[in-house]
Amino acid sequence: MPDNHGSPMEPLDFDFLLNRYDAELARKDKLNDSLSFPAGILIAVVGALCIVGQNFSYTPGRLKPIFTLLLVGDGVAAVGCLICLGIAYHGKSYEYVERLGVLRKAQLDLFEWYEQIEGKPEDAATDFREELDSRIIEAADRNALNNDRRTGFLYLARVWLFVLLAMGIATGLTYIVDTVQNPKKTPTIRIENFSDLGKELNMASKPAIAVPAPPKPTFPENRVIKEGTIPKR
Repeated sequence: MPDNHGSPMEPLDFDFLLNRYDAELARKDKLNDSLSFPAGILIAVVGALCIVGQNFSYTPGRLKPIFTLLLVGDGVAAVGCLICLGIAYHGKSYEYVERLGVLRKAQLDLFEWYEQIEGKPEDAATDFREELDSRIIEAADRNALNNDRRTGFLYLARVWLFVLLAMGIATGLTYIVDTVQNPKKTPTIRIENFSDLGKELNMASKPAIAVPAPPKPTFPENRVIKEGTIPKR
């Protein structure tokens, strides 16, 4: 194929194409591994916020609306982070070059077709190489686009996660202030009629009257049957 200057264009180096193809697939695996760290932090922070939200006193005052707004902000940040992580992990289709057996069959069919049209084997080899290069380029470009999109959503997930951590710290500080201002009282257990309870405990501790065991059942004796007679039982 001639370029703008009328001279034939040199095909891209095959090793270069193959390295780019392999690099995008390796990048895909790296992105999959990098999703586990923010997901683990998200689960831990959300779990801690659930515990804090349940133990807050919600006493009427200035802290209650502040804490409520912080919890709502935490929820929005957590949902945003979760959505971005889900998009970055799920729903991306990657393209792969066909299996070697299929490529080998396509090569043999192409050489056979060139023999039928009385073409040159060199032209068949060149045609196969160009087809293979185009397939590698298509797969590498599509995989690169998917990786770029996943990288963008993973970046947004980290931004949401940083927002969640910052608001989570503020939520935790508000919870600490509420704990200091409104300490929880330790519940006390009052036992009334303690003397009656002691009598009941003493009666329960007395040994029960032993009941005589019933007689042991007898085991049936063996049957003796004479040969030639019908047994009665």
